[in-house]
Amino acid sequence: GARDLLRKLFAPLLAVGFLIVKYGALIFKLKVFTTAVSMLVSIAAYAWIWGLPFAIGFVVLIFVHELGHFLAARRIGVRVLTFSLGFGPKLLKFRRGDTEYCVSAIPLGGYVKMLDEREGSVLPSERGLAFNNQALWRRAAIVAAGPAANLLLAVLLYAAAHWIGVDEPKAVLSAPVAGSLA
Repeated sequence: GARDLLRKLFAPLLAVGFLIVKYGALIFKLKVFTTAVSMLVSIAAYAWIWGLPFAIGFVVLIFVHELGHFLAARRIGVRVLTFSLGFGPKLLKFRRGDTEYCVSAIPLGGYVKMLDEREGSVLPSERGLAFNNQALWRRAAIVAAGPAANLLLAVLLYAAAHWIGVDEPKAVLSAPVAGSLA
């Protein structure tokens, strides 16, 4: 009688409840997974949009800094052995004159390696070209040239931004209302 009727009515509900309990955790995990994937895609998009210009700017800043050291050393008469953007294993390199130019694997800095008796043996005929044999003011000029180049870059970029200008909406006024104080 009544018991059979209740079983027939509630059997589908019990089956659905059982399925919800059994597969609910899986559905929840799937939802969490798709949310996590969506978050990772968003983070990757933001990293691409904001990270790429930052990385390009950072590499330009490093290049200008190291170029300051390089040009000052060459101008003063110190032999430059290596001009590198980045650290670690060299990815690209070529030699021009006495200097090896390279791009290395870790782009978080750079270096200018100069001839120096503290780094290795120097021929007696080249001692005048070594960094450590230069007068104090010359060594100080080479060391200060990197930050000075960065300062010059900042001034030039700021001036260029000022010269180019920023587009702003122009104020457009309508004719004054008749009979007003304006």
